[in-house]
Amino acid sequence: MKRKPLIGRTPIRGSGFLVVPFLILPYVPTGASAFHLGGSRTRRDDNCRYDLEYRHGNLCCVNCPAGTHLKSHCTRSGEKGKCQECDYGTYTEHGNELNQCFKCTQCRPANAAVIVPLVLILLLAVVIIVGGFFWWKKRRRTTDPEGDLHEGTKAGQTEEPFPKLVPLKGEESLRKCFEYFEEIEFNYQKRFFRHLGINDNVIKSKDPLPYEDRIHELLNIWVEREGRDAALDDLLKALLDLNQRRTAETVKEKAIHNGHYRVCESL
Repeated sequence: MKRKPLIGRTPIRGSGFLVVPFLILPYVPTGASAFHLGGSRTRRDDNCRYDLEYRHGNLCCVNCPAGTHLKSHCTRSGEKGKCQECDYGTYTEHGNELNQCFKCTQCRPANAAVIVPLVLILLLAVVIIVGGFFWWKKRRRTTDPEGDLHEGTKAGQTEEPFPKLVPLKGEESLRKCFEYFEEIEFNYQKRFFRHLGINDNVIKSKDPLPYEDRIHELLNIWVEREGRDAALDDLLKALLDLNQRRTAETVKEKAIHNGHYRVCESL
């Protein structure tokens, strides 16, 4: 039986063993997870670091820091691409690979939510107070039949006699004083005209009119009915009979002040 020749082996004489030297060559990986000889990793099969890197093709690029956005991607794994600062009025809160920053929202002053309701409440309070004052002034006698009397009269003092008035221009003076009777309280106006002898049906027929127009219409009816006997003194007496002395004095003072009447010297 023939022996096969030994290739690459040198027998060493004088020993009972045969020593065969081996040539060890370096192994160069050629698979998908290989490294380039230039030192650049492809990291094709590697996972990018969470919240620190993002995948761009076969590369893991480092995120741009907060306050910036991505301008261009990296060319080697583990490196950061070109980042650009956010423009005024925009932002990024965390590391990112965004192409643009978020737009900022306009913030209201911290106390705006408190100031606006307070201003509205104050305005409403002013309206209520002012409106309530004028309402009370105009309606104060609806719950107090004697509210139009002087305080001295309530205290038991004697009322001064009401003076007799003389018109300067006859019936024209009387008609010019109609507007002063708009001071009559709403709840007294029907009683006032009943006291003058005007029928309830006639009074009710004027209800659709505005309050001031109603007063003028009913006074015109009274003057037409009374004719030459119509006198301002009769109207003032009707107010006094209804305990509306304050209104009567207001009408008298305006009639004299505006030159429509004068006080009769001799009673």
